[in-house]
Amino acid sequence: MLLEAQASSEPTSGQYHHYIPRFILRSFLETHGPPKTAKQRSKDYLKSRKKGIETELLNVYDLSTRSLQSLPVSKAFGEVNLYADSSNTVNLNHVEDKLALLENQAAQTVADIRSAMPRGTVSLTRRSLEVLRKFVFVMHYRKPDVQASYFDETKEENMKDWVKRYMQTHNIASREGLWLHGLAYILGTPHPEIIAKSEEIVAQYGESRLQEMIKTRIDANLENWFAVDYESLANSHFLGVWEAAPGCEFILGSNSFGLWEGLINGSPSIHRIFIVGPKLALILRCCVFRESTKYLIPVAKQSSLLDIKMATPSTRFHNSSRAQSPEALRKYRLTAAAQKDIFTYEITKLTEAQTRAVNEVILLNLPVDGSLVFQSKENAVKAIRYHISSPDPFVQAKRPEQKFRPLLHSLEDALGVPRTQVEEAKESAANFWEQALSEMMRRRPDRIHPGGAEWVIDQKWAEEMGLTDLEPDSVESTSTLGESHRMPAPHRWSSLSLGNDPDSSDDGPDDNSTRVGAEEDQIVTGHRTPVLAADGGSCRSYFRRCLLYVLVTIVALSWVSSISG
Repeated sequence: MLLEAQASSEPTSGQYHHYIPRFILRSFLETHGPPKTAKQRSKDYLKSRKKGIETELLNVYDLSTRSLQSLPVSKAFGEVNLYADSSNTVNLNHVEDKLALLENQAAQTVADIRSAMPRGTVSLTRRSLEVLRKFVFVMHYRKPDVQASYFDETKEENMKDWVKRYMQTHNIASREGLWLHGLAYILGTPHPEIIAKSEEIVAQYGESRLQEMIKTRIDANLENWFAVDYESLANSHFLGVWEAAPGCEFILGSNSFGLWEGLINGSPSIHRIFIVGPKLALILRCCVFRESTKYLIPVAKQSSLLDIKMATPSTRFHNSSRAQSPEALRKYRLTAAAQKDIFTYEITKLTEAQTRAVNEVILLNLPVDGSLVFQSKENAVKAIRYHISSPDPFVQAKRPEQKFRPLLHSLEDALGVPRTQVEEAKESAANFWEQALSEMMRRRPDRIHPGGAEWVIDQKWAEEMGLTDLEPDSVESTSTLGESHRMPAPHRWSSLSLGNDPDSSDDGPDDNSTRVGAEEDQIVTGHRTPVLAADGGSCRSYFRRCLLYVLVTIVALSWVSSISG
């Protein structure tokens, strides 16, 4: 992926548009003092411009060239005229202007969260929360690879009729124009109005018919799919704030915003990850796993991050006569009083292992033409060393050493430390074998989860044992770590929606509505989660589990033998 603008292929009047905002990139600057104010940055900029020297330089690793570079914030992670609307003769950059406004609002909210990190909690108004919710959706939607694949007919056959009619109705000439049209709608419409429009469409068609259309063909006359797309994420996942462990940092990839993690009933995604700073990540978790519901709804789950506790916020309604029904809540959200509601979040402080697990999702899913940025070389070395020596066989199958060994050596040379050898990184063979086997048991779908009177089996394990008639997924789609190798269009959020205000406290009103979306070809087919009784079926399940453990052990031994030999 080209990080800097190629002036030769663009008109000189072109404007460089960032797909990662500058306020996020600036948080990754390798500084040795307190953060600079806007006034100080402006002063430095004027000085550097006079001298022709860039002062805001990022540590960027370009995977396509296997090179570590120092790139200026002004010319990193962007493209020329990415958001230019050639159909608008009055203002070519009207979408970029709206993006800038949203970014400024989001930057203030992120700054408030960052300043609250020492306290361990942060309070946000509903207005700030709505800004944050819109921002994370747009951060995924605005990416160049999403633009390139949005409503691709080869992958989105079910959208074909709707796309054709919508483009004709709105005089849109291209798929890129359709993508830009959707972005302009999201940016120009208040969050509660988008949600209300989607709920109106859902009520018009009914949940069951809408799900059937997603699996077959969307009605060409459906008024606004962009609103349905937006609401499907907003109502299906609740927000959490994660802080990297002391001595650790998050790494930011060029495709990091909106990466999914975790399978629920065999389909993505339990989590959506948004890195907004070296110490700060915004996480969306499926509402099924709220504390109030996670033990009530039996689902097959597979995730490397689900052990991280993430509470829903406490909510203080500005209007004392709070809404007592889903319909009343919908109306209340549109009022001025609702904008003053306060949501108090507990900031989850990750352990070192949990921080590594988040970084592993980022690194594992970085495409061959992607790039990553980090703040501290010392912390980057630790993260890369761990990823290269990960005991997870699935990670090793992606050849992390081949992808990141040049970066590791460049960092070690820059820091003046001895280069890491493969044997050193993987410690002793015996210890590494234990880690590998433990990691396979933790990540692979071979676990049986206690669930009171019934045991819910992981979907993939049940599938392998012949307990369901599910179609087998590809190796990519069964990964719990991030997106498949094919970039999904953003309107295929795979989600389960519970209630209409996912960021409210658990005692808020809930209509228990359920929505299941689909990502790529991984459509949820409505199969019932396989359940074994704790008595009659337990012996058979125990035998199958033991057999699977033996097979896994053989695979682990063979793999460890190959890498240590």
